[in-house]
Amino acid sequence: MAQLQQVILRRTGIYPLNSVLASDPVPQHELHQRVRVLAELGMVLSTESQKTLMRMSEHELADLIADWKHLHGGDRGGCAFRKDFDIIEPTLTDTQRYTEQMLHYVTRFMGRREMAKHLCLYTVACPCCDAIWWFANNQPYGDIPDAQVITDFRPYDWQLACERGELSNSERDQREVVLLRGEGRIVPLICSLFTEIATQNQVYSEFDRADLLTLATHLVFYDALPTLEGPFAFRENLAFLAAAISTDYAHQARTLNEVLRIAVALSNINLLGTEGDLSLSDPSRFKLRRHQRTFIARLINTLCERDYEAACYDTATHAERFKRLARTIHPGEYPSLVYLNVWADALYNGEMRSYESEVDAAYRSCDVDKVTRVLSRRPGVFARQLNRALRYFSGDQQQVADVFCQVAPRVGCASSGADAQYVHEYSCWFGAAPPRD
Repeated sequence: MAQLQQVILRRTGIYPLNSVLASDPVPQHELHQRVRVLAELGMVLSTESQKTLMRMSEHELADLIADWKHLHGGDRGGCAFRKDFDIIEPTLTDTQRYTEQMLHYVTRFMGRREMAKHLCLYTVACPCCDAIWWFANNQPYGDIPDAQVITDFRPYDWQLACERGELSNSERDQREVVLLRGEGRIVPLICSLFTEIATQNQVYSEFDRADLLTLATHLVFYDALPTLEGPFAFRENLAFLAAAISTDYAHQARTLNEVLRIAVALSNINLLGTEGDLSLSDPSRFKLRRHQRTFIARLINTLCERDYEAACYDTATHAERFKRLARTIHPGEYPSLVYLNVWADALYNGEMRSYESEVDAAYRSCDVDKVTRVLSRRPGVFARQLNRALRYFSGDQQQVADVFCQVAPRVGCASSGADAQYVHEYSCWFGAAPPRD
């Protein structure tokens, strides 16, 4: 639960309390003392949150302070070598923090004239660990092998080490924290936060994946895992959700490339314990359990039944990976999955052709009807190839423009009728790219 509280606090500024039942209210003077302690840590509480704070137990208050310090670096001992440095930069590694601390104490007693000079430092990597040792120019370093000299380094401005307790509220960033109690209020909050992270328009980072796993664990416990609607912006995100959280999300796959990534993620979890790289930039190894093989086989059969031609196009882009996947799932063990077996036979026989190769073959045939028919299957590709098609069929520009105007509303860049009419009018006198402002 502590990790869940840290995730929610870091992302929303809301701190859910463990206990459903509140404790007896504390006296007013003790409440003021709690508010003052939290304010020294950088927390600002509203009037409603102060009422919740009044009924918090000592254990809950200690957990709140510990989670806040952990997120903001306040649990690290010693003095802040620069004012609130480890609070402002909590994501630095230990090596980076020790390096910063070394640089501070090397330069803290220098005068202004000495600080204006370049300070020559040597860095040497420790052969036993990842630590990096720093040697100043006034140290007897001798002949150090593999030493890297930093000649352009300038020291920080001189500043005395300052205890965090000596910093006033105006010197530290304040952040409003909302205290929330009640299972009926916390579960919808977790659900909305999970949906927000899962449907973001970028590839999940390591922090996103860890947070999604934490939130999903509690949502599964309450049987409140949300159903995510709409297509995902990146195939890697869908593969992670389907492999690491719930296979129910795999039914939103629309292409075989997404199914391939789901199979890779499941295999990596079986082999390495983590989903690994889902961008397919590394060679793929497949190791699926019996129920996972059946699950992938049914997904492939469903997508092939839905649009076999599109499935063949997707297969051609990663033909060798799909061959290894087909050998892993054993299509012959599923005679009832007709489309799966047809797809596997075509894959083994080398009959898969990519969409781009079909477009090139249509151009080589010099048949305008065939070219427009192939390009119409993917309006976005048609829009990008419009210039090429009009130039290639200079005598049939009107026919190319008419066919494109029929599919133009399905293209994001020409979704309006005005854009389609513009392309239609321009194609009548096509000789160069459309004029743009």
